[in-house]
Amino acid sequence: MLYLVSFLLLVATCCTAFTHPSFKTNHNRGFLIVGSQHDHTMPLSTLQMAGFGGGGSTKKGGKNKKKTKKDTPIVLKPKQQWDRYANLKAATGFKVAVRVVDGDDGNEWLETGKVKSENDESTEMAVALQRGIIAEHSKRLYPLKVLPKDRVEWGFSTSPTPEQEDWILVTKDAANDAPTGAEKSIGFEGKPDPASGFYCHYENGRLIDRYSGDIVAKE
Repeated sequence: MLYLVSFLLLVATCCTAFTHPSFKTNHNRGFLIVGSQHDHTMPLSTLQMAGFGGGGSTKKGGKNKKKTKKDTPIVLKPKQQWDRYANLKAATGFKVAVRVVDGDDGNEWLETGKVKSENDESTEMAVALQRGIIAEHSKRLYPLKVLPKDRVEWGFSTSPTPEQEDWILVTKDAANDAPTGAEKSIGFEGKPDPASGFYCHYENGRLIDRYSGDIVAKE
């Protein structure tokens, strides 16, 4: 009887040990480990810092490059600049032209219109700021000479009847120091293009060349 009681106590003790929280089973290796209840586990934050999704910066090292005024030219409206040209009554209209870079016509200057600036002080700036609408109008006037993808250069002349050697080259840099709102003190009037109606107006039922005052065509 005493032996039976001792045996039952031993079985009860073993069962208690196997169910205690400190008892761990390593399933991968197939043996039993009895450890301390106060195990030292690595915190989650420490694991993340070791390269598992944390601890590193997600920002890229590069910085956004600021666009300069040269990179983002002012977008002007042809009609608005034409009206401003007409309003600058005391200013002189200087003729402007374009030429195709590496063109087949020997870099021929093609007269496209006139520009004005307040008090005639900023002719080069007027050309550079309005270069977009000048280039676009040259493609209307000379569709066989200035193709849609052609690169062009701009020039102006102080002569009323300029020859090829009279044109003065204007670069985009002439617009770099233009103050805010400078487009309001300049204007552009293109040579009339009856095919598109640009820079044309009627007088007494006839289409008038506002550029030179000549009659272009009947209505």
